[in-house]
Amino acid sequence: RNELKRKAQATWDFLKSWEVLGVKYNPQNDEIDPAFFLDELASKMREVIDKSEGELDGIAIFIDEADKATEDTKLGETLKLFTEKLTRIGTGQVLIGLAGLPELSYKLKQSHGSSPRIFQILNLKPLEEEERKLVIQRGLEEANQKNEETVEINQEALDIISELSEGYPH
Repeated sequence: RNELKRKAQATWDFLKSWEVLGVKYNPQNDEIDPAFFLDELASKMREVIDKSEGELDGIAIFIDEADKATEDTKLGETLKLFTEKLTRIGTGQVLIGLAGLPELSYKLKQSHGSSPRIFQILNLKPLEEEERKLVIQRGLEEANQKNEETVEINQEALDIISELSEGYPH
């Protein structure tokens, strides 16, 4: 477990300081090839998964508001190259999820023509009123199981919260 923690920390340290095809995270040396960082990131992830000895099912990477990525970040190209590298080294336990508006698919395609094919597109619709109330009730049930203080909600408050949410998040 300590070894896994060290490997996870090494991956996190790497993630805090890299640049890949125009996307920068505190780069310390602008002369290093961005493709090197993709290779290194994929290798680190593989190492963490291997060292977990079955304690880890995989690694999930979620990018929210990915539709706001600018053209110069080359998000589609970066993700396509990254997934290809993961495949080459036999790492099938990395999940990449992107959240964004419908134009995200177009932006990915502009960066790399086949990059949208590495994703399964899920169109999420706002929750219906009864679904919203169910989410609130389940959240309260879970909170009441974990906490000493019990939280209750009356019907009027439930209705107001449900209405204000407008069904988001999906």
